[in-house]
Amino acid sequence: MCIDVKNRINYRRGTPIIRNPCIRKFFNLPAPSVTRDDEGPRVRRQSYYAFGSDSRTKDYKVLGTLSYETLNPSRVEVWSLARGTWNTLTAAVSNIPEVFEPLNYQGAQAFVNGVLHWLQIRRKEGVRYHFITWLDVNRELFGEIAMPGSLRNRADSQFCISSYGDSLPLFKNDDPFEEDRRRSRKRSFCVWVMKEYGVVESWTILFTIRLPTVTLIIPLCFRKSGEVILQTYLECLRLNLVSLNPNTDQVEDLDIDDNCSFMDHFVESIALFGHPYAISY
Repeated sequence: MCIDVKNRINYRRGTPIIRNPCIRKFFNLPAPSVTRDDEGPRVRRQSYYAFGSDSRTKDYKVLGTLSYETLNPSRVEVWSLARGTWNTLTAAVSNIPEVFEPLNYQGAQAFVNGVLHWLQIRRKEGVRYHFITWLDVNRELFGEIAMPGSLRNRADSQFCISSYGDSLPLFKNDDPFEEDRRRSRKRSFCVWVMKEYGVVESWTILFTIRLPTVTLIIPLCFRKSGEVILQTYLECLRLNLVSLNPNTDQVEDLDIDDNCSFMDHFVESIALFGHPYAISY
């Protein structure tokens, strides 16, 4: 199961759909109220969709949010396949963040232990720091996880998150303008993992990798074998997907030239089978 948006040019007015490639069916969701235009002056806004599953109830849910400069907290709704409707979350019950604006780049979202996670930046007293926002799909409840102490104020680094079994790994790319990288012509990243989920003190460095002739590394996901799928931008100006073995530093070219924005494990499902409004394709 996955989520897509029909109108990618104007994402805020796009129609979210869920799709099951196993049985080749999709379903058009009704638009959540959080994406509708409000009256009043134009202000900066951000809308966002995300998708997760609830293994306890065998349900699938879609998150729809809308953030305004003048709106605190953000407006959030959750659509449930079992329920068939959007549910508007309230700050008092669901602990909605005052500002929910996930970083919108590759590797900025992960689904682990029935919980959606996003990277986010907060500015306080002139200091910018990263943290992780989460949503428990079953309870429809928000929360936060602090980054490792040494990384919270690293504005010069790019971070990505993924899933690694029941753990939450955090990738830190080095500064692309770091002097020693320019000399060595290598790009490095290190992987932190929260060994005990939800316990900030359990953040531990798993490994560090340096790759030659690479000007950009975007970690996408772990394979079951423990290898890491990376999107690399080579010096020959070519986007490429590779699989990295962190134990041997060996890199396998997957021969896929594409700009991949998200990757996760594939799990077969018959969801949408027999759904009265599902469309075959």
